[in-house]
Amino acid sequence: MNIGKLIVVIILFTTWTYTQNFDAVERKLGEAVAEGHLSLDQAAAMMKTLREMASDKHHNAEEKIGAWIDSVGKKIKAAAMKGEISEKEAWEKWQHFKEHELAPKLKMAVAKGVVREKWAQELWHGIEKAEISEKLKAAVAKGEMTEQQAWEKWKEINKQDNKHHEIIHHYKRLGVSMQEMGNIKKSLGDAGVTNEQMEGAMRGILRTVHEMKSEGEKYEMDLGVAKFLRGEIKLSNKQIEMVQNIARRILHRVMKQQQKK
Repeated sequence: MNIGKLIVVIILFTTWTYTQNFDAVERKLGEAVAEGHLSLDQAAAMMKTLREMASDKHHNAEEKIGAWIDSVGKKIKAAAMKGEISEKEAWEKWQHFKEHELAPKLKMAVAKGVVREKWAQELWHGIEKAEISEKLKAAVAKGEMTEQQAWEKWKEINKQDNKHHEIIHHYKRLGVSMQEMGNIKKSLGDAGVTNEQMEGAMRGILRTVHEMKSEGEKYEMDLGVAKFLRGEIKLSNKQIEMVQNIARRILHRVMKQQQKK
């Protein structure tokens, strides 16, 4: 795996923060589109967001975080290129930095209002996608899968990515922040819901909220939703009960906010 290329992809979305060179960013986005990492629409949307962020009051703090990520990445890259650490060790160092340094710093910055929640979420999501991309390339290079298999996997990931943004949109409409979504996912994870089940569980909560709202005190879980959660997602009865409890709390807050209006 080319550690340097991984870092370039990871910091693509934050390059502008320390160079303010939109032409360079556009070139990198063009390369990403040409290589199939992004669609033209995704690249255009990213460019639009970057330009909006350039004039944002959070710019300085976000700039520092972007430069920090770049600095750490370059150090890992240099160590790998010099043979001071192996490919495995490079990944371990990066993961340790991401989970134990970057994640806490982002959470604290969002909580204090230093950086925007949307920016932090998009940054983190972009890093995770870049990691998947490089792992697919490494698997092809090692003969663990064909290029066609890797491409199909990448297309599926982009499809799931679109669903991810759709879910975020629906939760925001209910007044649930990204931080609260993170707390919900953590609670579900602590209850044994796996990463593969998580999206379905989050969708199940949304569907349950709407059912509870329309049926009121007569609410009973719709057979279709129950089949989806038990059959397709394979949640346990205890996990399904948790889905309903979370949905009930969200709806209670929504109704309370509507009464205030």
